[in-house]
This record gives sequence, C-alpha cells and structure tokens, in this order.
Amino acid sequence: MKLSKEQIGNGIWILVIVLIIFTPIGFHMKVLVNKIIAGSASTVPLDEQQSLKNYNWELIDLKGNGYNFESTKGKVVVLNFWATWCPPCVAELPSLDKLYADYGGSGGIYLCCQR
Repeated sequence: MKLSKEQIGNGIWILVIVLIIFTPIGFHMKVLVNKIIAGSASTVPLDEQQSLKNYNWELIDLKGNGYNFESTKGKVVVLNFWATWCPPCVAELPSLDKLYADYGGSGGIYLCCQR
C-alpha cells in the first residue's frame, strides 16, 4: 500500500504533537515560545512604582533558612516564586540572572524563592 502525501503530512503532524506533549523537547519548545512572547523585561516608571508598608514577612531562602524580609527595608527586592516544571518560569530565568549580575553585587537586588 502506497501512502499519499496527505497521509505522510498527517503522520508528521501527529509525530510533532506527540513530541511536544510527551517528551522534554516539548518543554523546551514551550520555554522558547514563552521567551518570544514575553520579550525582555522593562523598567517600571517611577510614578508607577510602589513601596511596601508592611515588611513583616517570614520567608525561607533556597537553603531552607529563615529569612526576615524586614532586613531588606529600603532596598530593591525581586521576589519571584517559580518552579522548574513551569515553562514561563524557566523562560524568565536568564533575564533574572542578568538582573542579579547587574545589581546583585551592590547589595541592591535579592532573589528568592523556588517552590
């Protein structure tokens, strides 16, 4: 039995869909699509920036130690909850890494937390 071009095309589409859904290739494709859609991070204009009134948060850092948010009062803080299985979360990691490289050494940016 000879396969038609339409059957071959359908087979290829089915293979692509199976790869996207059931393999790590699909995860990486979702990350790539999220990077393209999201673009790059931008700065919030000064008139739209907000300051916290209550800094009494008890957080846990990546090493499992308690972290009192009060110690960051008056500093710039990026509080980001992410997961390794979340394509949008993985897509934003390079921009967070660049942000930390640019400002983290000055004691101005603190990155936290994985769930």
